[in-house]
Amino acid sequence: MHVLRKFFCLGILLLALRYRGYLLDTESQLLYGLIPLLLASLFLFEKPMRAFRFTDGLLFLFLGFLGGSFLFAQHPFGFFEFTTFFVGALLYASVRFLKLPKLPYRESFVALGAIFSTYAFLHFLISPADRLSGFFHGYEAYTFYPNAAALLLLPVLIFNVELCLKKTRVWHGLLFLNLAAFMLTFSRAAYLVALCCIVLAGVFSFRFLFKKNVFKKLSLLFLTTLCSLSFALGLNFLKVDGLVVSERLLLKDDAGFTSVSERIDFWEGAWKITQDHPWFGVGPGGFSAFYPSYQEQWLALSDHPHNVLLKLSSEAGIPAAVLFSSFLLLLFLPSGWRLLKGMQPSEVSVWLAAAAFLGHNLLDYNLNFTVLSGLFFVLLAALANTEKGTESVFKKTQKMFYGFAVLSIFVSGITLWEGVLLVQTRSLQELYETNPQDERLSAHLENPTPLPFEMNHFDAYANMALALKNEAALERFLSRFQNYSTYYRWLYFKAQLDPHFVDELLLANGKNELEYHYLFYKERAPEDAEAVHDLLRLYTALLSANAHMTVLSQNPIFAEKLCALYDAEELKKSCETFEKVWALEVYKFNQRYGTSLTSHP
Repeated sequence: MHVLRKFFCLGILLLALRYRGYLLDTESQLLYGLIPLLLASLFLFEKPMRAFRFTDGLLFLFLGFLGGSFLFAQHPFGFFEFTTFFVGALLYASVRFLKLPKLPYRESFVALGAIFSTYAFLHFLISPADRLSGFFHGYEAYTFYPNAAALLLLPVLIFNVELCLKKTRVWHGLLFLNLAAFMLTFSRAAYLVALCCIVLAGVFSFRFLFKKNVFKKLSLLFLTTLCSLSFALGLNFLKVDGLVVSERLLLKDDAGFTSVSERIDFWEGAWKITQDHPWFGVGPGGFSAFYPSYQEQWLALSDHPHNVLLKLSSEAGIPAAVLFSSFLLLLFLPSGWRLLKGMQPSEVSVWLAAAAFLGHNLLDYNLNFTVLSGLFFVLLAALANTEKGTESVFKKTQKMFYGFAVLSIFVSGITLWEGVLLVQTRSLQELYETNPQDERLSAHLENPTPLPFEMNHFDAYANMALALKNEAALERFLSRFQNYSTYYRWLYFKAQLDPHFVDELLLANGKNELEYHYLFYKERAPEDAEAVHDLLRLYTALLSANAHMTVLSQNPIFAEKLCALYDAEELKKSCETFEKVWALEVYKFNQRYGTSLTSHP
């Protein structure tokens, strides 16, 4: 057994060394694959400490329905959903059932949070971003994820406060750093969740408020908070064009107001999708593919509905969402009742940390990040372990561990398959950029590698075939996905081959890409100039506010191409206004971020 375990560890080490650069990606398929391998070794060689409970059964029954939703998926997306919940459940099982070494996890977690905060401060000061995000950032320029950073810091702050109340004052220094970083994320959802946690902490801990020295400790916490707030506001002031804090918090800025209104639209759209596909949803990861046909506001497209339960109901179906909700309720409600009757501060902090994670993901969704999804399920397991009377070993639980090991190896195999081939796809994209005539590209187009979640690579493959003008390869590729012909990206590539598909393309997604409108109107008669005039007026208003960083997108280029289609006098005025707004927004963007964009790239 020990030899087999060494082979497990050696395999993990070799994979980590082979793909070490990709392993550091915070949304890494490879990292998602290595975690289950490690867990499989634990399930095979460790003995269970705690018995299986009904609550645990709900979680794994939920996985069954989630797995079923992949079989009935409208589109083959869902890699991140597969890994988030399957790897998360396996992490939950390891913490829930295994006797892990007693480590100072609160102290370690707070110290790591302080390291993250320090790095994030440096990144915040030298980057063009106006909100702190650390290493949680997107692939496109200036599209950062400060909400993910705020989510990471929420449990850090809760454990940090507990240490400040219990131990030496050195923890106040780390609280100063972590709290300042949290404030600079300017995540209003996280602020709201933090406020709720403060109220709940007061409800759960009211008995301790009358003990000796409590007032002194709370006064010191309040002083640390004031110093941290002053520091955060000072750093924000140092930014060349930092956020106006009062405007953001009071929703007076355009971005702040649209963020709230769009979120409500996402929730409504997710519920409508749920009503149209109640049993198995549209398939995990399919929200962004289906939402455009329900979309109310222009440019307001999202990968998720900003709510974990609505995401599950719309993508995996109502049964899956109900099972996951039941699992959470049976974890939080009984333990919350025990807290009211009196529990240790350490148990209060675990409950609040898990509740903060859940609360934030009811207003946003950041579980696609490996670190965050893993942490969420670990906190849920720690919360489940606060219930007394579960320290017993059953033979059934031991046998169940072999099932966990098999599931871990299955998840790892699928994930590594996807992750390693994604590295290959990225290499081919780089090869195309440096040498588009390379024969390996044509060979790949003729015989693409089969993948478990092929839609993750759909655009890369189709774009390559289109750029190489290999229409036969593109047609063959699209024919493989004939059942997914309602997906707007499928329709886009099909329209490149046959313009008759443009009408369907606009119906599938008509409020995000002006290129789709350009493809439509260039085939139409000149009398459509009035419709183009109305479209340009609407888009110019969006560009004037740089809604969703529009100035960085391809939309201004295709707006200009729309102008070139017609000679109508009224349209010329609209085009002149658009050109002026485009030039002004490019100038403002360059001044703010130190870039060198041009209005006619």
